[in-house]
Amino acid sequence: MMKADLRSLTMPVGIRNQVFRLLAAIEVAESVQAVRMAVNRAEGFVLGLETAEALKRDMIEAMYVGFETASEARMETLRTLP
Repeated sequence: MMKADLRSLTMPVGIRNQVFRLLAAIEVAESVQAVRMAVNRAEGFVLGLETAEALKRDMIEAMYVGFETASEARMETLRTLP
């Protein structure tokens, strides 16, 4: 699977700020359920941008992949915690 770093994407300030808030929620989630909830919220945000055609298709795809990458990383971290 392709990986993307959301922090490296260039996007409008308002969207970037929300993306960073959603990303932070994923990165600090304390349980698998919390990660899933944060990812669902993030994907809903991206779906809204996609539906409104607010960004180009490649940026939308990069955002979906970026949130998935972040969730996989957090899930892995949670699996290794005692």
